[in-house]
Order: sequence, then C-alpha cells, then structure tokens
Amino acid sequence: MKQYFYKLCMLLATALLLVACVDEDIIRSAGEEKPIVGASGNTISFRLSFPYEAPVTKAESIGTIGESLIDSVRIVFYTGSTVQYVWDLDIKTVYDETVTGKLRATGSDVLGNGKYENNTFIIQTQAKRAEKGNYKMLIIVNPNDSIKDVTRSGKTIDDLNAPFNTTKSALHKIAGSNIPGVTAGEAVYFLMLNAQGLIDITESNFYSTEEEAEQYPVIGCAVERVAAKVGLTYAGPSTVATTNIGRFAMRLDGLSGTVWNNDYDIPDDVLANFRCPICGGAINRVTKLCKTTSCNYQYGYGDGLGATVTAVRYMVATDFTWQVDITNKKSYWNRHLTYKAKGFDDADKIEKQGDTGRESFYAEDPNFLVFSDRTKLYDEFTYITANALKVNGDSARKLAPFSGYPYSSYWSWQTAAAQPVYVPENTMVKEEQLYDATTRVIVKAILKRENISVEESDGSTISTLEESYRIGDFFVFIGGMTTGYSGYNTDKNDNNYYILLADDVVKYANETKTPPYNYGEVVDGQTVISVSLAAAIAEFKNDNPTFSWSDLSKATPAYSDNLLFYKNGEIYYEIPIEHFSQTEAGGAGKYGRFGVVRNNSYNLDIQKITSIGAPTIPPIVATRIEAESVN
Repeated sequence: MKQYFYKLCMLLATALLLVACVDEDIIRSAGEEKPIVGASGNTISFRLSFPYEAPVTKAESIGTIGESLIDSVRIVFYTGSTVQYVWDLDIKTVYDETVTGKLRATGSDVLGNGKYENNTFIIQTQAKRAEKGNYKMLIIVNPNDSIKDVTRSGKTIDDLNAPFNTTKSALHKIAGSNIPGVTAGEAVYFLMLNAQGLIDITESNFYSTEEEAEQYPVIGCAVERVAAKVGLTYAGPSTVATTNIGRFAMRLDGLSGTVWNNDYDIPDDVLANFRCPICGGAINRVTKLCKTTSCNYQYGYGDGLGATVTAVRYMVATDFTWQVDITNKKSYWNRHLTYKAKGFDDADKIEKQGDTGRESFYAEDPNFLVFSDRTKLYDEFTYITANALKVNGDSARKLAPFSGYPYSSYWSWQTAAAQPVYVPENTMVKEEQLYDATTRVIVKAILKRENISVEESDGSTISTLEESYRIGDFFVFIGGMTTGYSGYNTDKNDNNYYILLADDVVKYANETKTPPYNYGEVVDGQTVISVSLAAAIAEFKNDNPTFSWSDLSKATPAYSDNLLFYKNGEIYYEIPIEHFSQTEAGGAGKYGRFGVVRNNSYNLDIQKITSIGAPTIPPIVATRIEAESVN
C-alpha cells in the first residue's frame, strides 16, 4: 500500500546561477609547451559574473558561500569538433567579510579583486594573446579529473557529450577546517560548465591591444552547477497555539462537539480552559477523568472496531531523519537543452542558447526517454534501503530538537533544516514520471507516546518523549468502510484506518480472542462490509507465510492489502520531487512535473503531518505518480 501522507510546499529555487567567462595568462595549444605568440589583433579578454542579490525563484537564488567558491578554471577551445586549445587558469574566489558580498577574486589571471555591479559580482581577467580565429568555447569551473580527461588534447565534442558515471565523478568537494567562510563538512567548489551549450568565439572577439580587449571582454558566458540541491525544512501551519504543530497524534475518539473535534491532540492551553462535556469540570490528562462531586466519567480510547481501552493515545512523530532516494547514476557534463514547460513535441518550444526565463527550462538526461526495461533499473539509479537510512548515511540528515516553544516536549525537529543534499540531474518524459524512476525524499520518524506525570497538587502536568515511550510494534487495519465511529483515523483521502495493539492482533490470528465486528456502512439500505478484520488477518497470513506470530520480537515490517505491521514505532513517508508546478506544466501528470534539474534548489517545506506513513521505505513501483489531466 502506498501512503505518503503529507502536506508540503515546495519552493523550487535554483542554487546561485553563475554567469561566467574566463581566460588564461598564456594561451597554449593543447599539448604544447611553448606559448603561441600572437600578432596584432590577437588579444582577447573574458569576464566572470556571479548573481548576487537575485530573486528566490526557480531561476536564481543567492546560495551559500561554499556554492560560490572557485578554486580553478579551465577553458577549452574546439576547432570543428576537436580540442584545439586547453588553458588552466589561476582564478579563485575567497571569503572576505570586509567586502560587500563577502567574496573577493584572487589569482594572476584576475584584473583587480572583482567588484559588485548591478547586483552581480564581476571578475575581469587580464588581457591575453591568442591566435585569432573561430572557435567553440567550453568553460569548466572547479574541474575534476574526469572532465579534465575528457577535454585533453585529441578529445572531441562527442567525448564531452557522452554520459558519465556520477558515482565515480564528484560534483563538488567537502570542506575541511581550513576554508574561511564555510563550516567543515560543507559542500564547496562545485563543478560548473556552460549553461546553454558551447559558446561561439569569432574573430571579432579579438582586439589589437590589451586595453581594447579589457574594455570589450567576451560576455554572456553563463555556467551552472552540474548538481541539483535538495533541502528539507519544517515550517508548520500559520497558527501555533492549539493546532497540531510539528507532531502527528492520534485523533481522539469521535468526541463530536468538543473543542478538539477532528484535531489530533489536546494542547495544554485548551485543557486549562476546557470543561468536560459530560459532567463539567476539568479533564485530567493522566486518568482521563472528568471528575466533579457528582460525576466520575472516564474517556475510553477505542481501537476503532468496538474495543475500548484506557491506554493513553497521544502519539507524536519524532526523530525526523530524511534522505534523498533514487539518484541518477548517469549524467551529461553539459546540460542538454530540451523542450520548455508546456512545450513537449513543439519544436518552437525547444530551449536555445540565449533564451531567458529559466523558470520554464527543463533538461534531457541520459535516461530521459521511455525507459521500458525495468529489470535494469539498478544500472540507472541508486536506491537506498532501510539499513542505509541513518544519520551517518551518504546523504541522510537528522533535524535537531525543536526548542523555544511552550510545548517543546511534543517535538523533535526544528524550523531550520540540516545541510542540504546535492544530487545529479534526473529528468524524464511524462510517461516515465513513475515512482521507481523519480528522485524522491524519504522521511523516517519514530512514533512515540508522551508520558504524562502529575507534578503538582493542582493537577498540572509535564510530558516527555523519552526513548522508552516508543509506541513499539502495532498493526494498521485499512479495510472496512469509508464512514467510521469511535477510534477511527483518516488518511489524506478521508479513508478510515485503525491502529491496533500488536498483542491483540496476535490473539485474533491465533483465534484466542474474537476479532471485533466491522459494522460496515449502509448503502441504499444495505449494510456493506468492504473487508472484515478477520478476512484481513487471513489475507496477511497468506501474503506473509513466514511472519513470526509466536514471537513479535523476531517479526519484521510486513504488508498486505488491508493489514500492515509496523516495527519499533518506525514510520516512513515518501515525497516525489516536483520540478514544474501543475500551473507551470499545464496540469497534473504533464511534461516536466517531476524530476530534478541541475543548478536548481528544491526546498521541501513540511507544514504538518496529518496521518501515518508506511511500515518501511515505500517500495518502488512502476506506476505514474500523477494521472495526466485532460486540460
């Protein structure tokens, strides 16, 4: 059963877009030791430009210092399709808190220290001499060994256009403790290449003097990071006094008419002012008694199928860990231009060099077209497993405890996200917007029960979420009817489900206890029972013949269509990453709705958790994420 119950906002914003042109002190023919001595008219200069105060959109964003640092630059000139010249430039950027924007350019190929101009950081290069001619230019910022090999003497444009293995070629470096302006462990020195294909250099770009070349440098040479950026934050809804901020808790048992009806917990400020509907007086959160001199009523907690218990059912999702899953093993060095938003199959809508409006751009990766052979998925993508989803994993992040709020004991994540994750580009035609081929975020949480203890004689309480208060093992029954009664819970589609004590389900399965009767719903005068609990247990046994009914400590999470087993309170959610919104794409399931494109930043902003997740990382399936809309 696929459940990824979440409400989120995705802010699709590009990591800082670098616009750059660069050059070399002495231009050398590939493989030559001697400089080429140019005649009059053979002087050329370039400049490097960084967006600084850009709007936070899918096109551009300010980014981090680490994302903007430059350690080296390579320029390649192609004559025809063959590498003709290769230059490795002495150009760097360093952190300097004394200057505007906190970046300063250094290196023997830099003219000055860089400057800010029209919200852009400009690096001007020293004028250089080169053979006047017509070339195709490639710019590589922070080149790694793999791209250096592809662009050495004798290589061709075909070599550049061939896919590379992202698992063997780093897209950035990791900072040590000696880089000013960044924290150790932060991503720095990102690999960047041309944004819209190779750039034409013509004879008109060359000048007779250094002064002229520096006055009229080659511009319009945009580069972009090869990696995409993914982050996760928790924002919460707009109000925080009585809503289910930062937690998932069981809905109370159908107490219609109460102030918490259809909410998921009773915050302390509500309890302080609430009088019990049965007999008045304040409710005691420990005993669940509405106690007065004339009444001693206790609220029961149903399992949703008729049985009632007094166990506290305040449940919260804590210890959020998230990780990016389904990452592409293959990518292109340069972004391959393709159809813009709403333009698939329209030749006039293919992105061309010089086009603006980056918010409408997509990309074509090596497995972009219909990928029909599902048996080779593991040759194309990297998948995480339950064992890999941990704080010390390659890209797993754990959100720190939430603090500074009166009910902080309910939460264990914070408003600010942990470090982002950088991943290769992964795009697809609309037919391939499938769960098993689309980059997603997996969120793992631990379901716990708050421990309430009376601390004062007036009945005031405190609560904790210690490790010992994990919910532990439980079953979820998702069969039955679409209308409910005491103890039911609803998913994002308003279908009912029921959380059952594991020990009770074992007794039902062993026939030592009679399962509660599923009352069903009345349709056209007839009582309809979709699936009874007894039938769901029988189906579960058939689907999981090795399940350890005799010793649940040895049991592992298990699925069937109507009954699921959860282990140690662990719950999982999946969030396929969107690229274009439905409005941008022209509807649900349209071209470009999902995927990650290089140099874009995808911030998943969780607003609230409204239902339970899956027992394990949701299995990959070859089904469409969205049904295509007809408009």
